[in-house]
Amino acid sequence: MYLVGVLLYHMAHEKREDGCHSPVAVLGWVKGLQPEPVLVYRAFSAICETRTLNRAGYAKFRNFLLYGEQGLAGKKTHVNIFQDLLTLEYEEQPLSRYSVEWQPDDTHLLRVGNPRLYEHPYRSPQLQLWEMGEVASRGKTQHGSPAFSLM
Repeated sequence: MYLVGVLLYHMAHEKREDGCHSPVAVLGWVKGLQPEPVLVYRAFSAICETRTLNRAGYAKFRNFLLYGEQGLAGKKTHVNIFQDLLTLEYEEQPLSRYSVEWQPDDTHLLRVGNPRLYEHPYRSPQLQLWEMGEVASRGKTQHGSPAFSLM
């Protein structure tokens, strides 16, 4: 390989009969699609952070307490946010998913709600007092001041 000006030449293109002696000349006709900046932002704006579940099975994330699983108290979980969905995961297994609403500045959360708890192998050995259908997901999301804690 050797440089002539700015173009990179090498022996593989030297014997071409069409006059294209560089990768740029050979592939110059290929044009990629330039995505819109909004699409690029969405694709690379996913947030992934680590949180530890407290004794009650909640993870504190940006002034919200999100339920993971009481049986995993003290374990580290991943909080993944992509667009308007927040997922709490442990060892790549989803524990719960929430819908999120962003404040107008697109960096702070306004609301977290609509919890969906997933079946997973980490259930607490403690029996539930009520079936989840009876207590319609009340208490699976809590919002408080930065000093708010269930401990």
